[in-house]
Amino acid sequence: NRGTIGGSLCQADPSEDLSAVCATLDTSCVINGSRGERVVTMQEFHRGPYETAVGDDEILTEIRIPIKPGGSSAYEKVERRAGDWAVVSCGAAIWMDGGLITDARVGLAAVGPNTTGIPGVAELLRGQSPSEELFGEAGAIAAALSADKLVYLTDVSGVQSDRHDPASLIGQIDADGIDGLVERGVVDGGMIPKVEAAAHAVRSGVRRAHILDGRVAHALLVELFTDTGVGTMVSP
Repeated sequence: NRGTIGGSLCQADPSEDLSAVCATLDTSCVINGSRGERVVTMQEFHRGPYETAVGDDEILTEIRIPIKPGGSSAYEKVERRAGDWAVVSCGAAIWMDGGLITDARVGLAAVGPNTTGIPGVAELLRGQSPSEELFGEAGAIAAALSADKLVYLTDVSGVQSDRHDPASLIGQIDADGIDGLVERGVVDGGMIPKVEAAAHAVRSGVRRAHILDGRVAHALLVELFTDTGVGTMVSP
């Protein structure tokens, strides 16, 4: 299976999984040819759909994934069937030391002509302590990217008109409605940064923001591709 990784990267399909994973993990690509060896980042490796930095007289011989202490990562993929090309996918990795974020990276696939990352994530999070307020930063990043959708995976079902009653889940609400819930104290505590970030995002250009329970199986698929949904969708 060793050749599979290199072959997948060299195919350079914008919807390919391993490219997004490698971008997330800060992978370097070692290219060898008649002029010797050179090492490029994943951002430098992919130059366009099905196009890489590997020249006609070169070959990808190695990928290097740095091992950093205190790290954890996850990969989420929306696909029509198991094993399909991604409709959209995202990898996220974070490294911590002593309660502080030392580095964070995001890798995206099927969102444009190239597998890409979001360098602003690392710049904004590096050196900070994890907190609910970081959801606001995520909303700002998505707005700057003119994202079509922003998804918050949390440990709650979504926004509820009565936080003690799961049946009171609000399926869809606009940004002004979010403001009203916060002002009336319907939403409080740790939910406030989440809903305020969602409202800020849609007011800044994101078409829709979704607040979902990440513990629910296939929550992302159900919310994005069915009429019923399982969380709360926030619109401008």
